[in-house]
Amino acid sequence: MDPRAQQMLARTLKSQEAAKQIELLTETCWDKCVGYPGNKIDSKTEYCIRNCVSRYVDTSYFIGQNVQQRAQQLASSRPESAFS
Repeated sequence: MDPRAQQMLARTLKSQEAAKQIELLTETCWDKCVGYPGNKIDSKTEYCIRNCVSRYVDTSYFIGQNVQQRAQQLASSRPESAFS
């Protein structure tokens, strides 16, 4: 595959993944914090949404870092011949 096409595909896949994460975040925090939507968001609901988003982002980052570290540990513990 052409390198430019590979880059474009990689960007598209990252964009799709980001859209999925935003959709999941929105759905999760909406279900948790918004009982019945009104004309405006009250301060309690706003606080809940901010807290939910913050925890979601922090948790996603923590999990991503943890998975990356474990993958690196696994890769470094395998013999070189396994990658040949």
